Amino acid sequence: MLPMSQNLDVIVTAGDRDASRPVFGDNKAFLPLADVPIINYVLSAVERAQCTARIFVVGDSTRLAAALAVPNTPWRGTRPLHFLEQGNTLYDNVWNAFLHTLPDYTPGTDWRIYMDTPAFDKAVLVIPGDIPLATPEELDAFVDGCDLARYDYCLGLSAASVLPAYYPQDG
Repeated sequence: MLPMSQNLDVIVTAGDRDASRPVFGDNKAFLPLADVPIINYVLSAVERAQCTARIFVVGDSTRLAAALAVPNTPWRGTRPLHFLEQGNTLYDNVWNAFLHTLPDYTPGTDWRIYMDTPAFDKAVLVIPGDIPLATPEELDAFVDGCDLARYDYCLGLSAASVLPAYYPQDG
């Protein structure tokens, strides 16, 4: 188990290329909820989670900066925040963000120099930028439940049988 005293870098994905699916013609992370972009609620939960060290957000940097400048945002800026421009795929985005979490990494550096260092085996938390109901307590509980000493990755999944209760319904 990863002790809560050890903080993780968190990668928040907010890209809108290739396989992303827009809602109402826009990136889900930027849709308004009570006049505040959804990404702001996600970043607020991430910054308040005890497990968070630094936050790396992958997406359109200009839109991300504008989103965080809206009035009444719950984001307070209490953790280091880094914007990274999106690539073409989710894999590209997560890999690029992971590389940026490595010590002294600069773009273009051959990542293989980290292969035999403890930094390359570091844990990061990857979450989507379109989950506005996430809470810091949920993030901490998830990280607490991950046995990163035994497993390379942990996934938070819901059984399909519980999802119909959350589908849109008439009325």
